[in-house]
Amino acid sequence: MTQDRFLNGLGWMMDPANSFMKGAPEGSFGHTGFTGTSISVIPSENMSIILLINRQNTGLNGKGEYYSLNSLRAEIFRLWR
Repeated sequence: MTQDRFLNGLGWMMDPANSFMKGAPEGSFGHTGFTGTSISVIPSENMSIILLINRQNTGLNGKGEYYSLNSLRAEIFRLWR
């Protein structure tokens, strides 16, 4: 059997260390979408964080790419913890 090194399960990021949820307790999981939406679920704390963002509304950067939202996601998650 092939080991999934990214620890994804049915579309969910199951390994907080490899996502915007760094430092989350074991059992936490999340998902991110192309336009910027994301969800974090922390069952041990009975908490969920949902961001409804559409980065396509901001236009493209100088490289012709959409802006990355990874730092924003991580900071919001950090503040709510």
